[in-house]
Amino acid sequence: MLKLNFKNISFKYKILWTILTVTLVILVFSMLIYIHYGKREFEKNTTRELELLSEIVSENCVAPVLFKDSAQAYLVLQSLSRHPHINISAITDTSCVPLAYFPKSYNIKNCPFIQSFFRKDTLIRTDTSYIKLKMIIDESENNKVLGCLLINRNLKDYQKRFDNILYTNLLITVILLLIAFLIAIYMQRIISQPILNLSFVVKKISENKDFSLRIEKRGNDEIGHLIDGFNEMLDTIEKQNTELIRSKDEAIKLAQAKQQFLANMSHEIRTPMNAIIGMINLLTTTRLTKEQKEYLNHIDLSANNLLVIINDILDVSKIESGKITFEQNRFNINDSLENIQKIFEPKILEKGLEFHVIKQPDVPAFWIGDQVRLNQILINLVGNAIKFTDKGKIIVELSCKQTLKEGIFEVLFKVEDTGIGIPKEFHPYIFDAFTQASNQSSRRYGGTGLGLTISKQLVELQGGKIWFESTVNKGTTFYFYLPLKKANPPSFAEISAKSHIEILDNIDKTIFESKLLIVEDNKVNQFLLKTILTKQRFTHLFFAENGKEAIEIIQKEPIDLILMDLHMPEMDGYETTSFIRNNLTIEKRQVPIIAITAAVVQGEKEKCMKYGMNAYVSKPFKPDELFTIIIQLLTRK
Repeated sequence: MLKLNFKNISFKYKILWTILTVTLVILVFSMLIYIHYGKREFEKNTTRELELLSEIVSENCVAPVLFKDSAQAYLVLQSLSRHPHINISAITDTSCVPLAYFPKSYNIKNCPFIQSFFRKDTLIRTDTSYIKLKMIIDESENNKVLGCLLINRNLKDYQKRFDNILYTNLLITVILLLIAFLIAIYMQRIISQPILNLSFVVKKISENKDFSLRIEKRGNDEIGHLIDGFNEMLDTIEKQNTELIRSKDEAIKLAQAKQQFLANMSHEIRTPMNAIIGMINLLTTTRLTKEQKEYLNHIDLSANNLLVIINDILDVSKIESGKITFEQNRFNINDSLENIQKIFEPKILEKGLEFHVIKQPDVPAFWIGDQVRLNQILINLVGNAIKFTDKGKIIVELSCKQTLKEGIFEVLFKVEDTGIGIPKEFHPYIFDAFTQASNQSSRRYGGTGLGLTISKQLVELQGGKIWFESTVNKGTTFYFYLPLKKANPPSFAEISAKSHIEILDNIDKTIFESKLLIVEDNKVNQFLLKTILTKQRFTHLFFAENGKEAIEIIQKEPIDLILMDLHMPEMDGYETTSFIRNNLTIEKRQVPIIAITAAVVQGEKEKCMKYGMNAYVSKPFKPDELFTIIIQLLTRK
């Protein structure tokens, strides 16, 4: 809550208070000057008046004082009574003995100061009166002092006059303040209304983001210039905002088009890739000559390399769109290190390289984080190290850099090689997309140049940092650290709960009598799924090339499980699933559906679950992975 003071009140009230305050100060100052001037004029006139009266009366008192005639002296004093404000008068001799005084009830002893000021004319001022002491002089005797005349003038007329002046001035002040108030109200409207309008428009623009509002100009003063400037600024902002909205809409459309293009391309590429890799897997289970196995291995390697390139492009798209998510699960870091070693073991043996994994003793085994993304970073870095190293060794080292807070550590990973190194001029660009050390490197070693870009972004999005050191022809060392939370090892109960028997002989044999519907528009993938499922002892298989054919089969046959492709002509997987879940009989609505798709874009899995599918498998898939999901769903059913 704002403190109530002059700085915080409205501008119009500031104008009112300023005008009224200045008016009041001027009026009070004027009243004080007027009162002071009136007082001085009264004192001056009263002094002159007393001087004249005392001069006249003292001359008339010479004879009575000289002859000690009290009666005549009283008559002289009685003449002063005609003055409305002279209430006391007295005549004394040279010994200050009263000769006469008026009124007779007055006690001359109440004036002891006569003796103090005797023999000189004096005017004494008190709060209630002026007292004039005038010497009575006999000019015929060389100005001989015969006595003293006392005249006491009260100030009742002055007090009354002062009260009248005060009340009149107060009344004038109130009237003038009221007039000033009315003028101030009118003036503040002229002065403050444009500013208040400006403030109102600014507030409305801030609340509604409506930059089309303008302020009406009422003059060419400073406020008018301010309004002109503000309206011009609004014109500029409105144009920029319109341009930004248009650019934003275009960017969104481009991003959506990009996502759709990637989804379509992913589907179109992964669909034949699924068939190629699936057929390779099937071929490996047949009798092959040594030469055929070698050819098959080369085909498998090329297919997997192509799949890595596709995944890299999709990962870059996810990161750029901000749609990538990180899991927070417990994992064993030793599994990641062991996995790296197994993945690259054939390539390491082929090139005759040494490969060492060093884990410092102070590094715990169990952590909470995203193991999949960690594996992806390590695979990219180790894969590059092996790719660009023709002889020597590769070292992967793991240590704890520092403790961030209780239970959270900076875990430092180091990937060192003795390869060709990175020229210094390429250091600033090494993490840029589609960048390699040189065109020669790209031609010789291949790759998209996306691995380091993805690794850097994955590290930084998790709050970590990645950097490198490199010397040409000596090797390169990449470092990165991630903030990971230390976790406790799983308990025996957790291990038991997660363990499951995957031995084929322990599965209920009646499961293989289940009727499976394969909804797939690609003939090669139909053949692949048929072959895989037949080898797994499933014999009752039905096929549909689109959603309409699938619904017709489901209505005729008691299907136990559906393998549903998502992108098909006429009626796609989403529409088909929605129709099954909402329009068929209660029993047929419950049939398990596994989504099998080549479009692995962000949100695809969540969309499948939203439409009512039970599981999600992306192409190309591993036969064992698909088989495990089928068994789980049929067992649950």
